[in-house]
Order: sequence, then C-alpha cells, then structure tokens
Amino acid sequence: MLASSFARVALRSSKNNAISCGQNISSGSQRAATSRRCAVVAVSNGQSHLAQVRTFAAQKRNYSTNGVRLVESGTYSSPRPTHNCGQLRLSDVGKTVTLTGWLSSHRPMSQQLAFIVLRDGYGSTQVKFELSQDSTQNLSELLKSTPLESILAVRGKVVARPDNMRNSSMPTGEIEIEAVEIEILNRALNVPLPFQRDSPDTTTEESRLRYRYLELRQPYLQRNIRLRSKILQIIRHSLVNNGFNEIETPTLFRKTSEGAKEFLVPTRNPGKFYVLTQSPQQYKQMLMASGFDRYFQVARCYRDENLRADRQPEFTQIDLEMAFIQQEDIMKVIEDLLSAVWKEALGHSMQTPLPRRTYRWCMDNYGSDKPDTRYELKLQDVSDIFANTGVSVLQNKHVKAEAWQGQFGVKAINVVGLSSACNDKEIESILNEAKLNSAGRGVVMIRVGKNGSLKSLITKYLSDQEIQQLTSRLNVHEGDLIMLSAGLGDEPLQLLGKMRVWCANILQQKKLLIIPADRYDFFWVVDFPLFTWEDGVMAATHHPFTAPVSEDAHMLLTHPEKVRGQHYDIVLNGIELGGGSIRIHRAEEQLQVFRDVLKLPLSKVDEFSHLLEALSHGCPPHGGIALGLDRLVAQALGAKSLREVLAFPKTGTGAELLTGSPSSLSHTELQELIDNLKTAQQQLKTPPPSGGHELN
Repeated sequence: MLASSFARVALRSSKNNAISCGQNISSGSQRAATSRRCAVVAVSNGQSHLAQVRTFAAQKRNYSTNGVRLVESGTYSSPRPTHNCGQLRLSDVGKTVTLTGWLSSHRPMSQQLAFIVLRDGYGSTQVKFELSQDSTQNLSELLKSTPLESILAVRGKVVARPDNMRNSSMPTGEIEIEAVEIEILNRALNVPLPFQRDSPDTTTEESRLRYRYLELRQPYLQRNIRLRSKILQIIRHSLVNNGFNEIETPTLFRKTSEGAKEFLVPTRNPGKFYVLTQSPQQYKQMLMASGFDRYFQVARCYRDENLRADRQPEFTQIDLEMAFIQQEDIMKVIEDLLSAVWKEALGHSMQTPLPRRTYRWCMDNYGSDKPDTRYELKLQDVSDIFANTGVSVLQNKHVKAEAWQGQFGVKAINVVGLSSACNDKEIESILNEAKLNSAGRGVVMIRVGKNGSLKSLITKYLSDQEIQQLTSRLNVHEGDLIMLSAGLGDEPLQLLGKMRVWCANILQQKKLLIIPADRYDFFWVVDFPLFTWEDGVMAATHHPFTAPVSEDAHMLLTHPEKVRGQHYDIVLNGIELGGGSIRIHRAEEQLQVFRDVLKLPLSKVDEFSHLLEALSHGCPPHGGIALGLDRLVAQALGAKSLREVLAFPKTGTGAELLTGSPSSLSHTELQELIDNLKTAQQQLKTPPPSGGHELN
C-alpha cells in the first residue's frame, strides 16, 4: 500500500505532469481529475516517475556555467552547512560559506544574472549567480526549471550588497552570497503548491491542515514551535532548580467519575477497558504518599469534549505537586516559573508577587472567574434602583425559587461609546448574541442619545427616579450603550460578563479600545466555592479532592454551598492558564466528601479505592497545580488559536487531516471490538460483589 501511494505521488511529478498540470487547481474534484490525467500522461511516456527516480538515484548531474556549477545530487549524503539562513551579517563578509534550505523564490535578471532566496527555519538569505559574458549556458532557464520548495545547498562567498540594494526588512538584508555552486539535494514536485506560502490566509484551513508539513515551513509557525520548545526548556530548568523531580505517570488509566468525558481504550482482556487520563491528578497525589515531595511532569492529557479555538482533544499540561506546603508556596513556585518564561523567552519583566483576587470580586465586577482586566467595563449591581420597578422583565418573579438558585438581582453594564459606533443592524446582532448566551431573560439594551436621552423598548415604563439613579450610577454619556439583566444568583452576572467580552471585541475592531500587545495582566483568583449546585444536585466546583478553607470546614455537612475551597487559578488577559489546590490528605475526610456531601453511590466511591488506601497509610499534607502549556504559549505569542502553537493540531471535529486520523477499523478489528463490548454488556447483567471500601 505504501509503495502504491508513493507511486501515485511520484507519477504526479513527472516531466509531462509538470507541463500538462501546471495550472492552478482549485477544487477537490479538479485536483482528482488532474491527478488522473497526469498519471496517464506519465505512464504513456513509457517509464513511470518511480522508475525515473530509481534510475536518477545512481547518478549525479552537473551543469557547467563558467565558474558557477549547478549540481543535482543522486546520493544520500548531505553537505554540512556552515551557517543557517538567518545568521550571516556584514561582519561575515569575505567568508566562504555553505547554506542549505528551501528554494523560496528565484528572480532571473538575464541569461548571465539571477537571484534566489534560500530559506530555512531560522531565516532567509539572498544568493546571487553571475556568469561571464562569454558563457553559453542560460542559468536563468536552469533555475526556472527547479521547482520552488526544492532543497538546495549553496556554496559561495559572503559579500556586502550595494547600499541601494539593501533590504532592511530582512535580518540578512545587508549581505548576499556570491554562489560558486548550487546542489539540488531534493527536487520538489513540479506541480502547484496546495497554497501559496506568502499568502496562507487566502487558503482554507482544511487545505492548510491537510498539508501541515508545508504550512509548518511558514516563518511564524517556525517561530511559534521553536519558542514553545524554548519555553518548555525554561520551565523544566526552573522546576529542577526548585528541587522538583520529573516523574512520568501512566496515560492508560481506569474509569473514574472525575469530570469530563474520557476516551475509552479496549484491551485484550474481554470486558475490560482503559481510559486515557484526563490528568495525572490521582497518580501525583499517590506520589506524595510515596515520599516524592516535589514532583512534576510534562503530561499529555485527553478529554472527549466539544472542541473550540482554545481546546483540543489531546493537550499538554505542566503538572506539579508538593508536600508539606501551603497555598502561597505553590504560588511562589509558579510566579518564579512564569517570570523566568516571560523574561527569557519574551524579554518582558513581571512584577511579583502577583495580585490576589477573590472569586466573588471577579464575578461581581466582571461576571467571570477569569476576567480580562486590561480594560474596565465593570458590572454594577442596580437591584436597589429597580426594587419596585414597573418593568416586567426586571421584576422578581421567583418568589418560590429554591434556595440553591440564589437571590434575585438586577445587574448592569455601561459600554462606553458603543451605541454611537454601531448602526441599528449591529446593535441587533449584539442583542442576538445575548439571546444565544442566555439561559434566562436575556438582556435589555438602552441607547444613550443627545442630552442623556434614553432609547429603549422599556424607556416609557421607567420612572424619572429610576432614570436619574441609573444614569448617575453608570456615569453615562451620549453614545453609550447600557445593558441590564435580571435573574437569580450569578445568572445575570455571567450573561453580562460574556457580553462584556463580546462588546470589547467590537470596540477593538472599531479602534475605540486599544490594548497594547505587550500588556500582560496576571493575577490569582482564590476563595472559590468548594461546591456548587448543578440543577439541584451538589457537585464539586473543580474536583472532589480539594480541601476546604479551614475557617469554613465546620459547614461542610450543614451548608456545603457556603464552604470556600483552597483552590487557586492563575489568570492572564481573560484566559485561565492553570489551576490547582491544596488537597484533602486524610482518607476519612475524603470519604466524607464522596459519601456525605456529593452523595456518591458506593460503586462510584470504589472507583477511588486506590487513592483512599494511599491516603490512609500516612499521606503528608500536599497541594499542586497544572498549567496548560498550549494556552500558556498561545498567550505568550498572542496567538488567536491553539492550532498556531501545535505542530499537528486537530480540526474542530477532532480530525487530523494530514494522516487521516481517526480512521476506520478493519472488519476483523471491528468484530474483535464488538465481541469485547458484548462481554462487557454481559458483565453488567451480573450483580456486583457485595461490600465496599473498608473505611466508614
């Protein structure tokens, strides 16, 4: 199969293919048809391209050009470059050098003069070929017959460019190479590239991911992936210097009720399955019980969730855990780590210690537990203003609401200047976005006109006192846009928090909000609720292993929703870079959370028996954190998507187009899986053995 696939590709690059298929190919059907035509032409020529390659491999072609040689190598040896293509400067003038890289462009000037640009992962260098006047060779034609993206080796002397020919946009723009020899190490296919290297934005994402190895040659992706590597080295160095041991834990784990949906992995043991780990959470806690007091690893994690721009099914996190520590100790380690990354990788100094913000402060002011604080647009509580309002949508209609739903309130935000910057159609789109994000009443919008006049569907129902108090508290001016939302608990805050971000993006697009690219607002969010109600059922806000704040521990069984957890998130510019907590380190307390607070059935508790046993054998107090490496690098680079910092990312549907993953199973493999599932189904019909965990 591999040989036939290679043959198909090889056929497309025959000489006849280059002649008959040199046009731009836009659609998939056109590409397929063109490929078939090219294959026919190549075969009818009497010799397949694969045979041509085999014949060519044993020879070396030389084109004499009066002092400049064009050599086509047929061996497997490679010349050693003396420098990379982004390295040479005026101080190197006079040196004889060898450069290797891709043919990025060629610019024939005449039969005697031509320029090419050679590119590698470090930069680009211009190369000049100049022949004597009596040369009978046409170097331009030879260069034009060499496809772009071919791999070349160039040997020559470094010379200074004439003053009027220098290129300030290129780091190597003050010099060029006077070539004496060019060696073609690997001739690229002489067919149109799937997309133009200089304008990848005009190409569909599907095409770019299908030919990811070509897109990865883009300078910005080269920079991103190399900087990711550098950041990872800095992180490792920082943690090792802090006494951490890098320890790998298994990625094949057992099914537990830990949170997100997991990827199942069938085994050869009928009815038994692994899952791919969501995180090394339980393993690292057991390492604390094992005596490794400072652990870290660069962990691969997997979650079978709906994808988006900042989420992939597989991701990398910097995972660490420490024994005999408090919350501030872990924060100090992370602040040192991030300071090193931003200083050494980006040249940016961080001020530490970082600010601490409570969860409640974030929600009340920004409607989010990870707010972007680079701009204001704060939320306001206006419940008192509308306590006796005649506006139906702002009235409390939940007199019989359950206690867990929270108190009724009315919240507001004033988006400065947005009303005057948007036409009616744009305002309507903002309202539609609010409806999409609302699980309740949505938002009421009020446009502020001349002399403070208000334009809204509810204006005629507002009293003079309500208008005066609202405009005064929000400090409104002509051209502003007021949004109101009413509901129970944090519901209106969360909705306005999302609309705050949406409106800020609009302001940025209209140049009414300018955020410097090098502004980094780091801070910690603390004092999260340990448990939250989800549709009337108590659930762990983060995970069930987090310890309560000592002052709140007495309410664990009576009012668990009021208990704060020793959890902490590190936030940067509206993105959660990571989160961690001090853990429950005593087995009886962990069992109490499982059984008495979360009300887990015994079968679910037994999924954590290994952890409970480890805690019961003398586990020290401990805590940890996990940083999302992908998100951290994306934020450091200002990337719009995680796909810009991953070598081989998945699409929004979880597909990896380059290799065709995921793929179908063969009939035999599929039958084996079906048999496994049937066995598992039979086991479900068998009553489980009685008993449970020993602790009670």
